[in-house]
Amino acid sequence: MHWRVVDADQEASGAVVPGGMTSGSEPLWNDQYWFELRFSDAPPLIRYWGNQVVWREDRAA
Repeated sequence: MHWRVVDADQEASGAVVPGGMTSGSEPLWNDQYWFELRFSDAPPLIRYWGNQVVWREDRAA
């Protein structure tokens, strides 16, 4: 899989949130999703969006 960051937003708190598409995820999830990396959250997480709805979140251990 190649997940390229295509956008990065800076929130009012100063946190930078990069995001992009999960290209190559079709064999595993049967779809592609928008992802965002939230390094400033506690714990940090990656959030997956499909059709403007959060599909899944994976938190750092």
